[in-house]
Amino acid sequence: MNKKRAHYVLASMVMTIIAFITMSGTSMAQGSSDELVKEYSNKANQFFAAKDYEQAAMTLEELLAREPDLNNEMVYKQLTHIYDDYLFDFEKALFFIQRI
Repeated sequence: MNKKRAHYVLASMVMTIIAFITMSGTSMAQGSSDELVKEYSNKANQFFAAKDYEQAAMTLEELLAREPDLNNEMVYKQLTHIYDDYLFDFEKALFFIQRI
């Protein structure tokens, strides 16, 4: 891997981790939903940091299944990013980008 690509991958990972950590503060209802989002985002962040991208995506999808009315753009962006850049499942990436 060339240096430019390595820097891009590293920067991408750092930004994704930061987004996972901060996503609980955007576009969501207060109360138990807030805590649920934090719990799932922390879990997904741990999987992502361990490079278990499938499990990170499954965790975020489980969050959406449990909170179908959740309007958290960052969750959809993170799912798009994981499916596009790490799992290379472009159909799912397109599905989640369309939800934004």
